Amino acid sequence: VYVAFNRRFFKSTLKAKELIANKEVLSVNMCFTELESSDFGNSFSVFFEWSYLSDKIRPEGSYNYYHEWSMYIRANVAEGASRVNAGVLYSLGAGFALGANFVWASQIIFLEGQGNEFTWDPGFVISPNLTFRW
Repeated sequence: VYVAFNRRFFKSTLKAKELIANKEVLSVNMCFTELESSDFGNSFSVFFEWSYLSDKIRPEGSYNYYHEWSMYIRANVAEGASRVNAGVLYSLGAGFALGANFVWASQIIFLEGQGNEFTWDPGFVISPNLTFRW
């Protein structure tokens, strides 16, 4: 019977519990396979954020408001997994805004030194941002 941590309510785990609930246990074999490990330095990151919002605009007869300009810059600095992202959003009116997001992330190697090593290298990504409000 395999039961993974934090999987108590998966259907397969519940079915396994049901199958062995009223049966005599003949033996127990526990096996843990460590897929990846890190120390505190690898797990620690410093987060910076700067945001700008222009003055609030409230259309006449509305309780909702919006900002003509919305911008942000974020940086997560960590050993081996740093990333920086920024975004800008310009509202063309109360119901529609256009913008872009810019992201750079450093390369991360999973299962390093093992036969199934995987390198994730997202690099620099630009994505559009279309916002509809109602």
